[in-house]
Amino acid sequence: MKRIRLAAAAIAILLIVPLITQAGQITYEIQNYAADQNGYTLAGSITTDGNLGTLSTSDIVAWTWTISGPGGPPLTGSGAPGGASADFLIATSQQLLLPQYQSTDAYLSLVDEPGGNRVNWERPSIASGQAPEYFASLTAPSTDLWDTLNPGMGGTDPWVIAVAATAVPEPSSVVLLGLGIAGLLTRAGRRFNR
Repeated sequence: MKRIRLAAAAIAILLIVPLITQAGQITYEIQNYAADQNGYTLAGSITTDGNLGTLSTSDIVAWTWTISGPGGPPLTGSGAPGGASADFLIATSQQLLLPQYQSTDAYLSLVDEPGGNRVNWERPSIASGQAPEYFASLTAPSTDLWDTLNPGMGGTDPWVIAVAATAVPEPSSVVLLGLGIAGLLTRAGRRFNR
């Protein structure tokens, strides 16, 4: 009887630990803010390595964007590590956020490496006195598709840059699930030994 319970608990722990230690990559869908984009539409995705909290540039493993707009074919960009740069970008299991800090600038830039075209979100620190800026620009010819100061995407709240394409379970939820399975296995073991 005890052996069955111990075996069930051991199996549950073996199944849970890998899930806790590595959540895996998270893909977020880039948010379109039509009011801030001068008539253009932005779509695409950003894939991270699954780390939550403040991300570094190396946490962004891939990304794509497509800009559609008035007069002309859609413009696309994509990249792997190195084509994106970020400072103080925050990842949750549900969103990528760009907050505004008192004395630190925060930004995200997605640059199409072959063409140099970019989509850029910049939040200068409050202390700098500079206006937050959101823009997409083309390298050749050097043109801004939009360059919006103080965009309406979030005001002083954190800007929601992207939203998780699929819900990612929090590690605590995975632990609770594993404990529930272990409890059910233990209870089932008791019934069979009566």
